Amino acid sequence: MKVNRIIGTLTLWLIVCNISFAQKNGYFVKGDYGITVGTAQYFGDLNAAGAINNTRQSLGIFFRKQFNDYIGLRVSGTYAQLAYNSNSTSNPIYQKVQNLSFYDDVYEFAVQGDFNFFRYNSLEPYQRFTPYITLGLGVINYSPYVILTPQVQKEWNLPSNKQALRELETEEEKSYTNMAISCPLGVGFKFSINKKIGFFAEAVYRFTNTDYLDDVSKTYIGYDEAIKLKTQPIPSIAYLLQDPSIYSSFVPSETITPIGYIKGAKRGDPSTKDAFVIAQFGITWNIGTHRCPPIY
Repeated sequence: MKVNRIIGTLTLWLIVCNISFAQKNGYFVKGDYGITVGTAQYFGDLNAAGAINNTRQSLGIFFRKQFNDYIGLRVSGTYAQLAYNSNSTSNPIYQKVQNLSFYDDVYEFAVQGDFNFFRYNSLEPYQRFTPYITLGLGVINYSPYVILTPQVQKEWNLPSNKQALRELETEEEKSYTNMAISCPLGVGFKFSINKKIGFFAEAVYRFTNTDYLDDVSKTYIGYDEAIKLKTQPIPSIAYLLQDPSIYSSFVPSETITPIGYIKGAKRGDPSTKDAFVIAQFGITWNIGTHRCPPIY
């Protein structure tokens, strides 16, 4: 019986300290926290070709609980600005003529699992570097808007050059929520500068379940509906922003018929959801260490 107890105790100790990837001396970092800075690139209806040609800034903070030298759970808050203009696309001239554009301030709260390829422990000189993959689930808040040119602002007698898009109902689909689910998936590498401070770089693609990060998804509301939005004495800016092609530099001067003249004309592609990628650098600070108690 005593032998069985000893074997059982040793087995439990091995499971906790070895099989769970604790260090050979029993120490591993409990967790870390940090800040990130980087760039964000939008992919969607206005950038269907997937070009990397309009990056914007991103910032973030996070806390990570380290379960062992291979697995951690990260909780993060991230801000990213997205932007694009259909004039920038490499797609056919039709999309350039559309002259659609947007900016979007996206705020994300996410929980991610980080999985190291190598044993990673800032307390050990030869275990201070590893590539890793990250996968998680998040919630985003987004608010697409446009920055109007001085010409448009003056012509439409608007007090500000910033115009929110969601409430204008620029498509036949009259409304959409400003919340969505995100699924971060990415790769990175990290290394420890010393026992307390680390550095990492990563690129994380965010899949989403919305097609309205850019306020473009389905079809134009058509001229007959749009003209109703143009009321006097102050015109509704929705009349212009549902179809700004008349201001496009790609339209010949003799052309005056907007693209969205016909109700139901294609404005976007609802079969694919919008997404964005964030490439960022971060600095981390370790939070203490843990040691498996010795067996006597």
